[in-house]
Amino acid sequence: MLKELNEDNFQQEIQTWITLVDFYGSNCGPCKILSKLMPHIAKKYEGKADVGMVSSAKNFSLSAEYGIHSVPTVLVFEDGVEVARLKWLHPPEAYKNIMEEMTNK
Repeated sequence: MLKELNEDNFQQEIQTWITLVDFYGSNCGPCKILSKLMPHIAKKYEGKADVGMVSSAKNFSLSAEYGIHSVPTVLVFEDGVEVARLKWLHPPEAYKNIMEEMTNK
């Protein structure tokens, strides 16, 4: 299930297991493309990892805390610790590959 994350629930949501988080902007073309992929990733890894999205504009302090200077930026957390970061838009395989690596340790 794809989760909408924000400053109120972010820390709680990333604390357990693997969480892929897409920081996006509502007027960002590449973000809109990536937002179509996120539900598929969430469904594929349901039960193995969580997938969430954060509106950078609505959660400015959270974006600043994690050094999000451009969108889309995808962070991957394992038990609350950032283990990977993908800036800009990448081919779908890049996101799937990182999830495969993280969920098949």
